[in-house]
Amino acid sequence: MRILHSHWRKEKRKEKRGNNGMYIKIPINLLHDNPFNSINECLFYAFCASHTKEETMTFNYSTETLQEVFPVSSAQLTRYLTNLVDLGLAENKSYLFSYEGVKCAGKRNYKVNTSLYYDSFNYDENGKAKDYLNLNLGWVMLYGMSLKTALVLAFLWTAHIYLGMPNQQYLNTANVMEMTSIKDRRTVYKALDQLSVLGIITEKESDERYFRLIELNKDRCLCNSTHDVHETFAYVDSYFLKNIKGKTKRFINSLKSYLKEASSRLGDVLWYPYSILIGELPERFKFKPVNEWRFIE
Repeated sequence: MRILHSHWRKEKRKEKRGNNGMYIKIPINLLHDNPFNSINECLFYAFCASHTKEETMTFNYSTETLQEVFPVSSAQLTRYLTNLVDLGLAENKSYLFSYEGVKCAGKRNYKVNTSLYYDSFNYDENGKAKDYLNLNLGWVMLYGMSLKTALVLAFLWTAHIYLGMPNQQYLNTANVMEMTSIKDRRTVYKALDQLSVLGIITEKESDERYFRLIELNKDRCLCNSTHDVHETFAYVDSYFLKNIKGKTKRFINSLKSYLKEASSRLGDVLWYPYSILIGELPERFKFKPVNEWRFIE
């Protein structure tokens, strides 16, 4: 009976998410014109609103449950939700359980208005949404990359899948910044450096001035199976010394930044490159990820 129930829950999760991973459609108009304090906050709102096609989304995640599918600290979550309320994009309907006048436990309950999200899409003559980036949260939760790095990858992935760009494509930093609304070109450089070390992209010699020629690894973008994810980290370990040889200080700093952030989320998966570039893995990072395959069915 327990096995059947577990299978039923998995099927229901598939119905909710659709295909592998958890994709969020990010309207480009929303990235360009929004009232939020940061790109990460904008992505959090898109994450909430994309859960439903109704005018209101009920947000009742506990912090621990949310952290299994979206990278956010308790303080960040409180800040994001408070700002949504201040902007008039959410109502706080949270309440406390009490017994004989003593408050015992809280139940988070926010009503998030989705109109800004859906009004930000452009639609074709058939009413189908267009002009958006498709971001897979599996990239963040399985590979440990930041949301901004995932947004850069979403730009590359969307161009390949939805605009019919080939696996190899010429990339202009200014164009990436314009489409993603990332203001600092160093953030784009850092993202490309990190994606390169993960083997998600491979940089080729470009014959176009001001353009980088990159090749996208489709399997690692899809992360359809545990094999794809294991293979990615095996690639990092096997080619790490080769990939950092002769690289600039900027490139090395990009990797250090990634290794610290990824290790805080994934534990000791990247202990080998961490030990080479930074030093001994801290005790707080010596754990096995408990939710690493949540995005793979």
